[in-house]
Amino acid sequence: MRSLSTQLRTLITAAVFLIVLMIGMGVIVNRRSSTEHEAYGDEFADIRYPYQQLDEREKELYSALYHGISEFRTEISLPGTYTADEYKKVYLLLTTQEPEFFYLDSVYETSAEMERVTMYYTAERAQAEDMTRKMEAAADRILSGISPVLSDAQKLLRIHDEIAQGCIYIDSPHADDAYGCLVEGAAKCEGYAKAFLYAARRAGLEAMCVPGTTDRGEAHIWNMAKIDGKYCHIDVTWDDDDSYDGEVAHACFAVPDTVFADHLPDETMFTPPASTDHTKTYYQMYGLVLNEPGRLPEMIRSWYGQRPGRLIEFRCAGTDTFDQAKTALQSDPETRQALAEMTGDARPRVFADPKRSVIVILT
Repeated sequence: MRSLSTQLRTLITAAVFLIVLMIGMGVIVNRRSSTEHEAYGDEFADIRYPYQQLDEREKELYSALYHGISEFRTEISLPGTYTADEYKKVYLLLTTQEPEFFYLDSVYETSAEMERVTMYYTAERAQAEDMTRKMEAAADRILSGISPVLSDAQKLLRIHDEIAQGCIYIDSPHADDAYGCLVEGAAKCEGYAKAFLYAARRAGLEAMCVPGTTDRGEAHIWNMAKIDGKYCHIDVTWDDDDSYDGEVAHACFAVPDTVFADHLPDETMFTPPASTDHTKTYYQMYGLVLNEPGRLPEMIRSWYGQRPGRLIEFRCAGTDTFDQAKTALQSDPETRQALAEMTGDARPRVFADPKRSVIVILT
């Protein structure tokens, strides 16, 4: 009897242990499922302003998609039932703000009620992972020259310049993603913007892509970034204009809303933050501001060679100063003499940007 009792106790103990183990496994599975659908925490949100603008339900959808795409899933279970419009808003926001998902196809499905979605990719997982390693390496080469002692503005400036110097504006299979810009050196505005976002975020800096149009109604996308707690606009594409013969200008680096009226954001996905600080521009950083038109010849002599490259660029303090400086560059003998002394050419190519009161001289 004692032997049988002992056996029974052993069997009961084993059964209880097995039940507890199975329950525990179930709890673990449930927690995993819950984690996939819970909104990401502060660390994730702090560097993602657009994500912060979503409501809790939208954040849960964003998180589910982010988690599923990170694991290269072809089917993703959603945290609830979503309409086509709800899904479209969040999906497009994610594809705009997460440049590491360059392998996502532009094709996506919607229906009236969505609880599970199919993901489409432009590459097999192994290929996408290999391409990701190349993109990481390209971004790290840019960041390798960034010293920890640099300010956020200086770090963003290096990223801006390196991306512009390493890429040309041209159509290509990856023209609209970060891979095309960083690895292949060929991209259009979306590729430039996503590459900038990818490198900035990899450097621990807060940035975002801002889709919209120009004041001419053309589709366009640029960046905003945070410098010393304030947001500013950065458009690498426009600063990498072909007219500059491979040189990089800075008319669209760290500028406020007041001089960016020709960039109109599309607010269907999120409303960009206000930008009011004009003290972090390239021209403020390096003292390249013309306050008195009569001092232009003196300033040309002072500014020439101060910054790398073949450009002399400066911002005028006001509209009148801008107009007078532009006229002086065309016809003032003293100004032309200063140009001739410095550059060997009294009539170099001059590009005037009235929206930002910036003048760029190609020497």
